Amino acid sequence: MKKSEYSYNRHQFNTLTSLLSYLNTNDEDQTYFLLAKYLLEHMDTIEKLSIYKVAKDCFVSRSSIHRFVHLLGFDSFSVFKKNAREAREHFHRFIDYVDYDDFANGLSNALKAMTEDINKSISTLEMRNVCAKIHHAENIILFMSEASSSAVKQFQQEMLCVGKVIRVITDYAQDTKLLESLGENDLMITGSASGNYAHVIAPDLESIKARKVLVTYNHSRKLAKSYESVCYLSRSEQSNDVIISQRNVYTRYGMTYFFDLLFHHYVSMYRDEIKI
Repeated sequence: MKKSEYSYNRHQFNTLTSLLSYLNTNDEDQTYFLLAKYLLEHMDTIEKLSIYKVAKDCFVSRSSIHRFVHLLGFDSFSVFKKNAREAREHFHRFIDYVDYDDFANGLSNALKAMTEDINKSISTLEMRNVCAKIHHAENIILFMSEASSSAVKQFQQEMLCVGKVIRVITDYAQDTKLLESLGENDLMITGSASGNYAHVIAPDLESIKARKVLVTYNHSRKLAKSYESVCYLSRSEQSNDVIISQRNVYTRYGMTYFFDLLFHHYVSMYRDEIKI
């Protein structure tokens, strides 16, 4: 595991995911597509790139590059390069996660151990308490990094089926007016398996009056102070107060399993009120 020497805001947290999003959602002749593709292809030498070279190679103006990095959440191209270098170092975690013999069997065993750990770590009462908060909340916000948001976006659809409209906010969201408008009858759930994203958004929580729930396996007391309750994905008492690069079954599958359990408990509790 590698500790990060950089600080982030939530818009900067998933630089690679943001670049890939521009790659996936823009036409090939559009400026932001060209810039995203070029920067991704040169991620291994990012610190050597000058804004002049990028402008020349991509046939765009320097002002276009400045606008692009501002959209990504950075004040300048040089600041973007520092963050991208850190993001590149996370590549090693992806490789380490799968680079061992008999991966299929190892993954199967790890998933079994993880689900058993989560089942023992989070009691039925805790699950039912979160369900009750969701049921009685006027507005519900799910806070996740974009890279890890697939689990909560599925949960968002599931909850719509039982009459609850939930909004998902990731590092892509630029508008903070919604957060500022939340009141005591609203609920905010942060999903951050490793605790990294929870550390990043901590400054955003200071003025939020809504009830707050954190889902994580990071037992950091610093993180817990910002929340009314914490659902711990593991009984292991590991605690990190800084951003640490890591990838394991909890960061990969933990949230999916948790939100499946949560939806199960919600349906079992409020089955009589669900109109199908």
